[in-house]
Amino acid sequence: MSPRKPKPRRRGSISKTKTGGFLARVRTSKDALTGKRGGSSKSFEAKADAEQWLSDEFARLDRGESASRGSSQSLESFVREFYKSIRKATKGGELSARTCQSDLELLELYVIRRAKGLAETALAKLTVAQLRTHFAELSDAGLARATVSRVHRILRARLQYALLDNRLRFNPMADPRVTVSGKKKRKRAILTIPQAQALFAVCPESRHGVYFATLIWTGQRPSEAAGMVWSQIDFTARVIEVNQALIRLKPDGNTAGTGTNWMIGPTKTGVDRTLPIPDVLVGMLRQHRKEQIAMQLAAGREYQNHQLVFCGDFGTPLHLDTITSRYLKPLLRRAALHLAGELPLPLPVPTRSKGYRDALAARKAQEDAAIESTGFPMGVGLYSLRHSFATRLDKLGRSTKDIQTLLGHANSSTTLDSYIHSDDDSMRDTLAALEDALLPKTTKLSIA
Repeated sequence: MSPRKPKPRRRGSISKTKTGGFLARVRTSKDALTGKRGGSSKSFEAKADAEQWLSDEFARLDRGESASRGSSQSLESFVREFYKSIRKATKGGELSARTCQSDLELLELYVIRRAKGLAETALAKLTVAQLRTHFAELSDAGLARATVSRVHRILRARLQYALLDNRLRFNPMADPRVTVSGKKKRKRAILTIPQAQALFAVCPESRHGVYFATLIWTGQRPSEAAGMVWSQIDFTARVIEVNQALIRLKPDGNTAGTGTNWMIGPTKTGVDRTLPIPDVLVGMLRQHRKEQIAMQLAAGREYQNHQLVFCGDFGTPLHLDTITSRYLKPLLRRAALHLAGELPLPLPVPTRSKGYRDALAARKAQEDAAIESTGFPMGVGLYSLRHSFATRLDKLGRSTKDIQTLLGHANSSTTLDSYIHSDDDSMRDTLAALEDALLPKTTKLSIA
């Protein structure tokens, strides 16, 4: 019988610090090559946490893992390095420039600026208690739960990379005690079928009405429609090939003052799809192309021909925030009038006169009354048109799989959880169907 192999010598201890906390230490035997004794240590507020950490360290050593101290690089320095030069996603791909920019903005706003001490902490010294306190403070600050959850997901993913890269001995963000809470997500404004019909009916009155009509009929992401070129539309087959999107990047230090950068990139999920379009939208797009050619000829050499279907007066890509405020919001007010069966009050030639101001006030009062009487949702944005598209298809009995395919979602859970919304009418219809199934015809309950 062969002699048992002796286990490596190791020691562990917990001592009380001057500040009232507890310092846990692990010491291992000397390295055969370097002659140096290995080990690690960590401070805790509670003795129970120190004991748990000591137990976990011994378990790591039993599994043959390293007892290294981790990286002395600060959290802020690591995050900035990651988004500047690493950018590796957990699935082996590379994060897009847009994702890197938006993720870093969130971490700067809600971690680096709000918690300077946390940002300056070395990766090896990050604690669960430290992160738990920070996320509790974010939630208590009145932030939306969705915002806090996104910051949590991003930071957890970045620290997971640090763990795999041997910069961390464990990922404190993976601890279930680092919880997320906050205000509930606001209910998204969704257009009913009559409201969507009214908005579509007044789209020809707007400079960018065809863009809005395309979102209403196809459910594309606003960036996909904004990045669409004419070769993606097959007028004969009446389909749109969705395979790219407009990506806007804020200028960096080298391009400050030169305007917002933009590029055409892949769709959000990288899923290409073919969308059928109705004859009415085909006709609108044909007319839009004629008008765009005339606009191009009038602009002459100043026109930047990127072959974009939807663009500004000189061919440059749309600024989605701008067309929402300048064009979609006024069009929603006009749609409310249409739904109420009213024509807008006439306006005189624009001047600075009191008569013109009074006419504007009368038009606004008329629109406000129509919004009030019809219940038209004024919180509708570009993405609301996409959500409304999905909800309408669901109410018309289309399968979740079909809706998922049309929207280009990577999985059906996103379609179900975020894009199909219930409203009072649909819930009333559901109760009426249950009433039909459960009650005799002579004993109907009244559903008010």
